[in-house]
Parts: sequence; structure tokens; C-alpha cells
Amino acid sequence: MTAFQAGQKLTAAALASFAAPLAVIKPSDQSVTSSTVLVNDTALVIPNLVVSATYVFWCYLDYEGGTGGSSDIKWQWAAAAGATLRYGLAHVGQANNVDVGNTYQASDIPTGRTQGAGVLSGAIMTGSLVMSTTGGSLQLKWAQNTSNATATIVHAQSTLALWRIT
Repeated sequence: MTAFQAGQKLTAAALASFAAPLAVIKPSDQSVTSSTVLVNDTALVIPNLVVSATYVFWCYLDYEGGTGGSSDIKWQWAAAAGATLRYGLAHVGQANNVDVGNTYQASDIPTGRTQGAGVLSGAIMTGSLVMSTTGGSLQLKWAQNTSNATATIVHAQSTLALWRIT
């Protein structure tokens, strides 16, 4: 944790590193067709995270894909070396069950059910990210869970935000 000292001059950058969230909103749709290979999301990435900092993590994922069970979506988070991401998730799982109450980590690969082309689905993720002594990024990676000719799409307006708390 950065400790401010009595009499120390506070800079805008120092205050902003704690007060303002680091956030991105996806400006356009991205699709994956006939592939189960995880790809980097083109927008849901936050670079230059502070060494040894702790962040509150929040993500809204807006997606669609093939008819229930035919393609679905899977995702994973790529975090800086040694960082620990833990989060809870609220969404409809691959088995068409509501998934709440489980804790996931960056290396886990949850799956979400898609309900057919043009039918939007969503996942809300919230948790914490603890950085190690290595700086770096937090990056969403995703793909179809089952290869299918109907595109799986992560939509514009999907959002990723981090608030630094230490």
C-alpha cells in the first residue's frame, strides 16, 4: 500500500491512482466462429496495473451464440505473473443452470449457455485482484465452448472495471 506522509505534497496522479476506476467499455462486437481456441478480447483488457496493488474487480459480459448448448461460450482471465484474481459469477451456465455462489480464479474456464442467434445473454463477475511484485495487465480471453458455425459474439457495451484499494 502506498502510504502518504504528513506534509507530503499529493499529486493528481497519486490521488487518481486510488480514486478513479480503470475501466473499459467494448466499442464494437467481436465474434468467434467454429473455434474453441481462446482468443484475446479486443477491448476488455486493462494494462499497466500497479505492482503489489489490490483492486476491486467488476465485469459485465454481454454475449450471444448458437441455440442452447450448440456453441455456448467459455472464458478465462490472463493476469500478470503472480497476480491472484478471485471472483464470483452470476449467469446461466452451460447446463442451463443458474451459476451463483461459486468462486473462480483467473485460470478457471467457466462456461455460459447461449440461447440462439440474436438472443442476448449476460454474465456479471465481481471480486478482487491482488497484484504481485510484477506489474502487467488483466485480459479477458474467450471462445466457443463447442465449435459451431453460428458465431458466438461478445457485444459492444461489455465492460471491465478495476478500482484500486491498496
